[in-house]
Amino acid sequence: MLQYKVVIYQEGMLGSLLLGASKVDPVRFSEFLNRNAAEGWRVIM
Repeated sequence: MLQYKVVIYQEGMLGSLLLGASKVDPVRFSEFLNRNAAEGWRVIM
């Protein structure tokens, strides 16, 4: 049986204020993806 996980990635309030609402910190986003990959999840777009 397949399992799906839906995740909405959001930067913290401080990051949004300093970087703008549409900016994503690439280091933090990479860490987020790697944590989920370590649990066996993969990104499908």
